[in-house]
Amino acid sequence: MTSPCEERSYKEIIFEVENNTAWVTINRPESRNAFREQTLDELAEALKSTREDPSIAVAVVTGAGEKAFSAGGDFYAMMRLNKANSYM
Repeated sequence: MTSPCEERSYKEIIFEVENNTAWVTINRPESRNAFREQTLDELAEALKSTREDPSIAVAVVTGAGEKAFSAGGDFYAMMRLNKANSYM
């Protein structure tokens, strides 16, 4: 039986369900998996979908690449956001 979570696709994360486990991989290794707004939105949506699927017992969050799980917030994305907000 296919889980409703398995049908979702994302640009900045990889979401897979296997044996009642959801694997959520931040997939931005070129930036050491730094978060930007889209990354956070996709993570929130994926993790919310795991709560809504009774077949998922656990969710594992990991990062792509070998250098870092995540560097934290994407500095350049934060700078652009701050600059845009300063004009409001």
